[in-house]
Amino acid sequence: MTQIGFSGKAQATLIYSLAFLISLTPLLGALAPRALAILPALTGLIGIIGYRLIEKKWPVFPPFLLLTCVCIPLWAMLGSLWAYEPSASFERSLKLIPLMLGVALLVATASNYSAPLKRTLNLIWPYMLIAAGAIICLNLYAGSPIYALTHPDWVAPDSGDTSYLNRGTIVYVFGIMIIAYMMAGQKIFSAKDRIIAGILAILTLAILYRTSSQSAQMGIIVFIFILFLLPVKWKRGWKFLSLSAVALMVLMPPIVQFLYFYFADIMAQTPLIKRGFAANRFEIWDFVSRRALEKPLLGHGIEATRSIKDFDIENRYHSYKTVLHPHNFVVQIWIEFGLMGILLTVFWLRRLIKKIWHQALTRDVQFQMAILLSVLAIACTGYGMWQGWWIGLIAIITFMMVVFTERAGAKEPENQSL
Repeated sequence: MTQIGFSGKAQATLIYSLAFLISLTPLLGALAPRALAILPALTGLIGIIGYRLIEKKWPVFPPFLLLTCVCIPLWAMLGSLWAYEPSASFERSLKLIPLMLGVALLVATASNYSAPLKRTLNLIWPYMLIAAGAIICLNLYAGSPIYALTHPDWVAPDSGDTSYLNRGTIVYVFGIMIIAYMMAGQKIFSAKDRIIAGILAILTLAILYRTSSQSAQMGIIVFIFILFLLPVKWKRGWKFLSLSAVALMVLMPPIVQFLYFYFADIMAQTPLIKRGFAANRFEIWDFVSRRALEKPLLGHGIEATRSIKDFDIENRYHSYKTVLHPHNFVVQIWIEFGLMGILLTVFWLRRLIKKIWHQALTRDVQFQMAILLSVLAIACTGYGMWQGWWIGLIAIITFMMVVFTERAGAKEPENQSL
């Protein structure tokens, strides 16, 4: 077993508690994914208070993180002044404050206790992930007995649809990416590690084969593709990546309208893609982006799609006159914050990519870019940007990347084989 050094019993208790709470992420994803909205704030609050009591000083909050967590709720509240429904927009802006506070507290904890957390998480995370994978497999292949226990009022659909398990599958998939990052940093790969890797490989293949979450399948494909094919040391490649992201985000409204007009019918007639509601997504993106261009500069306010009842919808593939969210974070930024929101997001993403590129080890750059682009790919096809569990999951992913990043001045391991 790995030897873990602490400065005292109080610190050891704090670190084990934090590592245990964060390692609950895959299990909560499999059993009660909405709880992930609370986990970052709870863990971060314990971490910050514990740090203050043990170290006798306040922890350092990374400036880029702090600026992000402050500016998002402030911009959302400012946007309520010109929102489609100002009171609803302002109310939803206020709900972002505890979520962003949780993000700030959690990542600050990771920044100040990264070394002991890294060693402790290596001991706990793999077993929690195996347990979560086993629960998801049991639900997928045996009629969801665990899901039925945790949701007493649930009735199994006659169609055999398992989309109600998709959130847990998404959480598990990111757990797999994180454990791959963990294991890539190990200098010694023991027999126990090989057994864990083998069990997780079997569980992951079984889950990806049976799941109805095409977002999870796509996320794994993007992760593997970027991990092995991203030209990390090619500066022009990074510039191309940044400029491509800028162009796609700025031009997203005409792009999605083009996709709907020319490809929706094809998607609806392709069995494998049809199962993922691609044509439905294309129609949603089309009518939401057209509405966004009615107020292209500042948008309609946060979560405006919940309030707008008169979208111009053909109802070819989307059966309703309303939609809760666009299932695409770029389209969502367009309708909520307009071009100004897009430009601010572009600036933030470029800063984030630049920070990743300047990591000490090539391994860190590869894994962090692969995970980041997987998050963005899923956010472009799946969930609402402000869903609490999704923000919580992103906070936990960020926490893990901060913990497992080698500090400046670290040397490349001689036996690195990525």
